Amino acid sequence: AWQEGIYEFLTKVQQSWRRGLQNLWCCMLANPQNLDISTLLRSPAESPFALALRAAQLVLVVPNRHRSVYTRLWCGYEAFLAQEEGKRILIAKNPNVPGLRPAAMRMALAGLLGVFIGLLVDFSYFPWPRQIALAAALAAFVGLWIK
Repeated sequence: AWQEGIYEFLTKVQQSWRRGLQNLWCCMLANPQNLDISTLLRSPAESPFALALRAAQLVLVVPNRHRSVYTRLWCGYEAFLAQEEGKRILIAKNPNVPGLRPAAMRMALAGLLGVFIGLLVDFSYFPWPRQIALAAALAAFVGLWIK
């Protein structure tokens, strides 16, 4: 509903992107918003948006944290048209913020483990860059098992 910032919008789209999809058509960028587009919208069912929606495989609704997208008449029409066309409708997800803290903790623990292993294990028979790579690989392997 034009209330989100572009970063919020892009983050939600990236988080919700399905494997195998290659194209994206974004309705908020489709029509020239600063021009008189009344001639494009005389018949909403034949508007450029409606034609593009009919060709789409699915519809991704990107809500924002400020206001429901359905407070705008056009967004309600988009949902109606998608439903009438039998399109698969997905709601964009927020980033997995609650999952970030445990993942960051596991990553930090794995890094500390790598430093500890690097100090304890004698890698002197390997060239210097390989010592770092081996310690990091070992720490990452062990880090996979930390829950």
